[in-house]
Amino acid sequence: MNDKSNADIKGDLKNLWKATVDQFDEIKDVIVKGSHAGQARLDAAVLERQREAALKALGEMVYQYGPKEDMPTAWHEKFKEIKELEGKIASQRDEFDHLVRDVKEAIPDIDFKPADDATPAEERKATSDAPPSQSD
Repeated sequence: MNDKSNADIKGDLKNLWKATVDQFDEIKDVIVKGSHAGQARLDAAVLERQREAALKALGEMVYQYGPKEDMPTAWHEKFKEIKELEGKIASQRDEFDHLVRDVKEAIPDIDFKPADDATPAEERKATSDAPPSQSD
């Protein structure tokens, strides 16, 4: 009966080992599928960013082309909205420049960074009043 018990134990161990390996295979498959799903989502996000960049570039080109009479009314409204925003941006940058000058006068050794585009306020004002260029 001892031999029978050893054979039963060996059989049980083989079955247990096979079940364990099968479970590892299932877990591996789930991990691989999850990885592929994550990669697919990442790829989609990259494509979405590329699309947004292309739309932005197209919008910039249309804006640089300037408003035309035959454009839809909604486009003219967007041109007006953009011009208003550009004016507000220039105003905020001018305020920043003014405040930085005041702080620098009070504390000469302080090092403030200039506004985003590092263009002096006077140059920004001159270019914001200019009409959009007519380049293609």
